[in-house]
Amino acid sequence: MEEEMKREEKEAQRKRIERNESLERRETDDRSTRTDDLLYPESYEKETMNQVNSPDNSDSDEQTSSRNRAAETNDLTATPSTAGSGKTDDANITEQEIRTEEETEEERRRIKEREAEKQRQVELEAEKKHQAELESAAKEAERVKAERVKQRELEAAKIQQKEREAKEKHDAEAKQNVKRSDGHVTVDDKSRNDAAPGQGSSEVFLPAGWEKKYDEANKKYYYIDHNSKKTYWHPPGTQQQKQSDGNAMVYRERLKEEGSRSGGGGLKRSHSSPNIAKMIQDEEDASRKMQQMQQMQQQQQPQVDRTVKPKPSPQMFTVKTEVAEAKVRNLQPTWGSMGCGLTGLRNLGNTCYMNSTLQCLSNASPLTVYFLTDWYTQDIVRDSSRRYRGEVASEYAVLVKAVWRGQYKALSPRDFRSVVCKMQPMFSSNQHQDSHELLEILMNGLNEDLNRVRHKPQLPEQNNDNIPDEVAAKQVWKQSLLIEDSIIVDLFRGQYKSTLSCLRCDKKSVMFEPFMCLNLPIPSPTRCSLSDCLLHFSKEEKMVGDSQWHCPRCKSYQDAIKRIVIWKLPPILIIHLERFYYQGIWRDKITANVDFPIDGLDMNRYISGPPERPLYSLFAASNHFGTLDGGHYTAYCKSPIVGKWYKFDDQDVSEMSRSDIKSSAAYMLFYSSMKMDQLKL
Repeated sequence: MEEEMKREEKEAQRKRIERNESLERRETDDRSTRTDDLLYPESYEKETMNQVNSPDNSDSDEQTSSRNRAAETNDLTATPSTAGSGKTDDANITEQEIRTEEETEEERRRIKEREAEKQRQVELEAEKKHQAELESAAKEAERVKAERVKQRELEAAKIQQKEREAKEKHDAEAKQNVKRSDGHVTVDDKSRNDAAPGQGSSEVFLPAGWEKKYDEANKKYYYIDHNSKKTYWHPPGTQQQKQSDGNAMVYRERLKEEGSRSGGGGLKRSHSSPNIAKMIQDEEDASRKMQQMQQMQQQQQPQVDRTVKPKPSPQMFTVKTEVAEAKVRNLQPTWGSMGCGLTGLRNLGNTCYMNSTLQCLSNASPLTVYFLTDWYTQDIVRDSSRRYRGEVASEYAVLVKAVWRGQYKALSPRDFRSVVCKMQPMFSSNQHQDSHELLEILMNGLNEDLNRVRHKPQLPEQNNDNIPDEVAAKQVWKQSLLIEDSIIVDLFRGQYKSTLSCLRCDKKSVMFEPFMCLNLPIPSPTRCSLSDCLLHFSKEEKMVGDSQWHCPRCKSYQDAIKRIVIWKLPPILIIHLERFYYQGIWRDKITANVDFPIDGLDMNRYISGPPERPLYSLFAASNHFGTLDGGHYTAYCKSPIVGKWYKFDDQDVSEMSRSDIKSSAAYMLFYSSMKMDQLKL
């Protein structure tokens, strides 16, 4: 459109020049004619005589002379009148030029209006198309969600049906194999105790804390009383068991890898490093049998009306600390613990950055509950459609369950580190690493494995021109959920608003972008507050030189102003203080003491979006001490069970004072607007 207007201006200018040249030539010819009449009157007289002597002219000599005198008089007075006529013509030409320019300007204005109308029509069509694509994607997401809900309901119905069938089968077998007499257990046939599995042996109903096992060496069953730590060859309640009670021996179970006692030659597992998978499997079997026994006992107990009794506090959830995967883990635990969630992580060669990050995430109770209750198994995808095939989420679940068992003083997260090294090979070395970089990679890996979206639609690019910020932000957020929807998004994802303004044409472009971690610059090298960092984060930035913005209206790179503000905050807010920076080719550290609140962090004054978020409270902090080459990471975490603060220094865990939380070593701050005391173990 601009090129067409330039061509029109050039054409109008050319026409004006031609008109001016034509007027100048005409005026020059008139002046030449008048000059010839004055200088050569003979030619005029000859012409007059010819007219007189012509046949058509019959006037007398007197009339001819009179006409000649009049002609001379006219010739003498011709110059002034002609000059006056030239001035009038010039005025008329000037008015005509003005009218022509006005008409040209009017035509240009009409062209601009037509082009603007066309542009508005194009934008309107694009907006309609964009809205239609959003509606189509939303409908597809709703359809997929409905199918997923229906599939889960069918699976739940199948599981319930299987449980009912198993319970009915168990009840039938119990009635056939067990006879009750005065509350004691009697066995129908003593020879059943000597039979091997699959040779006519039957299940014997055992009291709480008892377990039945088969001994390969003696080819017979024996019974373990976990209450007294004794073993018997006969079932509980029989006469033989009572007679042998005084001669019972403490039974030590052999590890699976030891083989038979008579075998030779092979290496044997040390008892200081027990087989965790075997122990967990044994605990699962014992727990399952105890549940069956309790169900049988409940059937024999009288019914009691408990409606008149005080109600106990409701249990928030059922924690499952069993490892579901059959893989043998290399945790190398040290037995003994201060409590659930207070297990240290050994340093595997400068891996304090990983231990600090894991301890902070472990004390994010909503995420920990998600893994302890096995809710993650409904979302995890282990097939080839995912980059990590569910391995990141699986190993993290194993580690979290081991930490929260409350049995170990320290663990070795070797298997988890192997997965991290697959995601990012730079973590394979024993060099000093950045805990923030590990956190970003871990969050991306968990988000990928636990993404509930199975088929990702193709979304259009953002075009938020002439759309209110509230509407545009919601549209972009809904679009992002069509691509990524996981527990990580639910808990940790927020939203930025980024505005670019062209300094040449004032064109503005607004974009909304997600974030998992709020990266804040430190404005002072000595001392500042978290509020100073937040205000400095939202300052305008001028983009010049190599950072110029390609303006869509100017269609070229132009100087611009960029500003990023916080639009939406997540329930769990992770703040990264940018202590590390590059000075030329060297990387340095800012050791400023940043003062931050532990409770009552009000973020509403720093949010541009309309929704308000309740106050935030600190529940964990990752600290970096020392320099980049010889530094060390620790973690300060608040236990969601007892509400006390603990220091996690690799494998060492100790209680700490609340007054020691704030320090110049604070590197990542973990805040939550949710109640974190959800773990009732």
